[in-house]
Amino acid sequence: MEEAAAELKADILSYAAGKEFLDTDASKLTLEDGVIKGEGKEITLKTLAYEAHLRGKQFLASKCKVPENSLPFAAQAAEMEVDMELGLVEVLKIAAAHDVGKVINPRLCEGQVEGGVLQGVGWAVREEMTYEEGKGFYNEGFHKYMLPTADDRPEIVSILVESNDPKGTFGMKGIGEVGCIPTLPAIFSAVEDATGVRFEEAPLTPDRVLAGLKAAGKI
Repeated sequence: MEEAAAELKADILSYAAGKEFLDTDASKLTLEDGVIKGEGKEITLKTLAYEAHLRGKQFLASKCKVPENSLPFAAQAAEMEVDMELGLVEVLKIAAAHDVGKVINPRLCEGQVEGGVLQGVGWAVREEMTYEEGKGFYNEGFHKYMLPTADDRPEIVSILVESNDPKGTFGMKGIGEVGCIPTLPAIFSAVEDATGVRFEEAPLTPDRVLAGLKAAGKI
């Protein structure tokens, strides 16, 4: 992105330095706050873009660079409530600590973590495709697929552990998938801590929970 932006800027300044506009050396021009200046002359980026459009000039830049892998790290813990008679599990709280490198936009980063956590909650306790022989999938729409909604949202504590990754742009790391990956094992570990039973299949539907508890001699 940085290299493409630099190439694009160089193209713009080179065009602005032409005889039709500022008639100078492109190396003497600066671009700041939408204005190109140099040697006592100036032209707005808006005007230059309009003139370029009239002349059929396009400013294009394309770069492809595979960066070194900057892995994010995360740790999550869950607080759960398990009804031993009905097999119901409820996620009360998730604490999610994430090393995401340099935090560029804290609010957006926290929102990404919270969205990932809620997605992980869905995987752990609600979402499942159920196939009925001769009928097809039972979950033919979102009203039966049971995605978690705002009402199912547990308390989520987002902890941004800031570092400065030397391989990442501006020192940052990715935060795309890592928000949801630790949530399911955190929930399963909390249920194991509460019941003494380690479940291996998701989601933790009441029938699975009751079957697991019964097999372990807990009920």
